[in-house]
Amino acid sequence: MNTSPKFILMFGMFALLGCGSESTTPVVHSPAEPLDTSPGEQNAQATDGDDLQLLQGTWEQTVPSFAKGTTITITGTKKAVYNAQQLVGDNITIEIDPTANPKVWDEHLPNSDHVIRGIYKLEGDILTRCFAPADDPRPTDFRSSERPNVGGATAVFKRIK
Repeated sequence: MNTSPKFILMFGMFALLGCGSESTTPVVHSPAEPLDTSPGEQNAQATDGDDLQLLQGTWEQTVPSFAKGTTITITGTKKAVYNAQQLVGDNITIEIDPTANPKVWDEHLPNSDHVIRGIYKLEGDILTRCFAPADDPRPTDFRSSERPNVGGATAVFKRIK
């Protein structure tokens, strides 16, 4: 088994983004600050507007299969993570840019300078996200959810009504 620090960090970030984290004090991030983007990506500062409103609420993770039963709740620009209805992470600040192609989703972890860079697509009540290990370049496409150590991990969520 690959136990390099990057692999361990990637698996840890996958757990944080979809399956758990520590509960700590929130990171304050001004929405007026531009997104930290890699060269070659669109750097349009967006008003989060419609997509941020559409993301509000609770989402159940359906893919990858080992993360079923995990839910995330988005309130404003904060995300909380639940596993088996128990809070396992909160105060994760999300920042989106719905004008980028693909759309940008970044997460700022509480009490940390690390940024999880990702992309997302929202299709009705289905949210698909792909993210890189902390501080790595943003993925440019949606990768396999069953092989998170290939540079990106994809997670699919369904809105709970």
